[in-house]
Amino acid sequence: KDSIARFYIHDVALKAKYPELSWKITTEPEGIKFNYKNTSLIVLLNQEDYKITVSKKTADDETVLDEIVANNGKLTCHDGEFNIDEVDDYLAKCFATLLD
Repeated sequence: KDSIARFYIHDVALKAKYPELSWKITTEPEGIKFNYKNTSLIVLLNQEDYKITVSKKTADDETVLDEIVANNGKLTCHDGEFNIDEVDDYLAKCFATLLD
């Protein structure tokens, strides 16, 4: 959650103003939800399954964009191995889908 909050504060908020953008931390399930117009980007943290799920939700549909899974000390996502050092770029790509 901290990486996502830092990304929002340092990357999104400093680069542009989105008057219709809001965000909140969720507790059940644990995660962060960005809302822009009628679309939400939802990042859920499932510590029991060692998984982070990123989804996009509209009034008509909810689509899982990606899942990051920890298994045997390695992180993988839909594109293959996930490098934690690239988390800001990854979040920027996810956030861009919210603005589409």
